[in-house]
Amino acid sequence: MQRIARFSLCAAGMLCLAAWAMYRLLDQRAASWCAAHTLGLDSAWWFVVSKQLGKFWLQACLVVGCSLLGGGKRVLLAGLIAIMLAGVTADSVKVFARRTRPPEALGLKDQEVHGLLYSSSFPSADASTTFALAVAVGSLVSVPWRIAFFALATGVSVGRVLTLHHYPSDVAAGAALGLVCGLGALIACERLSRSPPKWLRFLAEASQGDQATGA
Repeated sequence: MQRIARFSLCAAGMLCLAAWAMYRLLDQRAASWCAAHTLGLDSAWWFVVSKQLGKFWLQACLVVGCSLLGGGKRVLLAGLIAIMLAGVTADSVKVFARRTRPPEALGLKDQEVHGLLYSSSFPSADASTTFALAVAVGSLVSVPWRIAFFALATGVSVGRVLTLHHYPSDVAAGAALGLVCGLGALIACERLSRSPPKWLRFLAEASQGDQATGA
């Protein structure tokens, strides 16, 4: 756990610095370049897939699948906590940040991006949830799966920039937030495993009682 905590916190700190530098130096240039060269990519099949991979329902399916393929209850619990914690936190920050999306800042008001033109751009919730999932679930599975989860998170984040859903600093900040939330989910999962709350113990005992009655 200490190794995971050091990695997550150090990476999150570096991403925060990168987000600040991007905000100062890169965001507007990147948005202008994407508007001229990559705006039509939102209809490409790979973007449609990556867009869905950034959403809660498919992430939850991935978590359930990993748990059924051998990850067990810890993967299920850590993964679900991670995506819910990251999603709620990112959406809460959006309320206060209220940053305009790149199309609006560039004056492309007739080019709505999936109806999200006037919602807050900072931070990227998709980047946040996918990186939280990569930390929480990736830490509990084998190395190839861990690499796949981080590759997935990176691909989703890059896709959000190329299709003008977000600025680069939005996805960098979202990734940093996701790393911290993923670590928090692992800590919560460990504590729940060691000392489950009364309601969780009650449900487990009730389930065992039903199974015994059925036998």
